[in-house]
Amino acid sequence: MTNRILIISLAFAAATAARAQDFYDVNTIQDIKITFYQQNWDAALDSLKNVDEQAFLLVPSVEINGEVFDSVGVKYKGNSSYDKDFLKNPLSLELDLVRKDQNYHGIDDVKLTNAFADPTFVREIISYEILHQYMDEPRANFARIWMNGVYWGVYINTESINKRFLRNNLHTDGDNPFFKCNPA
Repeated sequence: MTNRILIISLAFAAATAARAQDFYDVNTIQDIKITFYQQNWDAALDSLKNVDEQAFLLVPSVEINGEVFDSVGVKYKGNSSYDKDFLKNPLSLELDLVRKDQNYHGIDDVKLTNAFADPTFVREIISYEILHQYMDEPRANFARIWMNGVYWGVYINTESINKRFLRNNLHTDGDNPFFKCNPA
């Protein structure tokens, strides 16, 4: 299955116009290694999500493509894509949760989706690549994830729609209204 995903993504990447090499470059696969204090990190993240969906679990380190960050916030994200019984839930990483100057090439939050209801594992990335021809959209690529040294699988690494995205794509000064809706 992993080989099939890799072959599909490489074929798609070859047919796509190359973007500048960056964290969301569709031609690259990111490596992210998360180290938790807890061995039962899944139960800890489930409990935290049930208590407060906005709260993060503090982890001692996250390594992104060989660059190590300490005191990072991790939480499960999503509503329909999250289920406490899933083995692979979507993740949100806040690199600057404790150390406000901490970022990976200007990125301080990392969103990793689990391709919920997408057996092909490419719909989200292809959709964003098509949309890119017509509008500003989040960029996305693949990321290999390790949890406490155990390979956990491939996730989709998606750019956050936040003030940084608005500033870079819509050239706003940050004073404009910005709404995030969460379904009840």
